[in-house]
Amino acid sequence: MRLVLAFVLAPLASLFVAIPIAAMRMGSFDAAGPLAVICVGYGYPALLILGFPLYVFFRQRNWLRWWHFIGAGAFVGLITPAIVIGYLVILSVRYGAALNSEPSVVSDLLGLTAVGVGLGAVSGAAFWLLAYSSPSAQTKVLR
Repeated sequence: MRLVLAFVLAPLASLFVAIPIAAMRMGSFDAAGPLAVICVGYGYPALLILGFPLYVFFRQRNWLRWWHFIGAGAFVGLITPAIVIGYLVILSVRYGAALNSEPSVVSDLLGLTAVGVGLGAVSGAAFWLLAYSSPSAQTKVLR
């Protein structure tokens, strides 16, 4: 049951970090709704496409420590924006619209990737806390 909860709730954990940071930067919680849509829109597909196979891979190797999940979350958080940015580049080339490569745009894309890494790590930590943080959960898995 804890594992199911971890898969359901871990992608939402990034909201507990993203919304307060955005509120501090903007001075209000106006971005909470759009941030929730973005986090859910990226989080659950990333979990299904990348996170679940990584979990199965880690489980087979008994890599179930907290740092494994934080690293996996950061990896998923790195790959997901890279896939989206790559897709946008392919579309822009295919349809003849050159992707704007000004330094500000490139730094924005790199910033989004860094945010993805951070929020992915938070989701990975939440997954481990929900699924494996108790001593009884650790003992069951390691046997």
